Amino acid sequence: MRLVEGRLVLGATDLSDYISCEHLTQLEIRRAHGEDLPRSTTQLAQLLATLGGEHETRWVEERRAAGLHVHSFDPETTRSATTLAALEQAAADTAAVIRDG
Repeated sequence: MRLVEGRLVLGATDLSDYISCEHLTQLEIRRAHGEDLPRSTTQLAQLLATLGGEHETRWVEERRAAGLHVHSFDPETTRSATTLAALEQAAADTAAVIRDG
């Protein structure tokens, strides 16, 4: 979650977080508006992030091994986008890949 050109931009994780914990969403909104809030990183959170990344890598490799085409986007394209136009282009690129199967 972040502000881009004055608009609050949400990602899939933000929507999942809202379902899990409305308070977390309120904290993230404050952070997006520039409030400096401390973050705590526990060993469990680090482990879950590591295991989640490994699972995602395995899932993609399994699909490729099965002969399926998996399109990969540069994650920094959207994470570092500073304009709505860049985010809109990323959305259009995603839609095109989906249409192409």
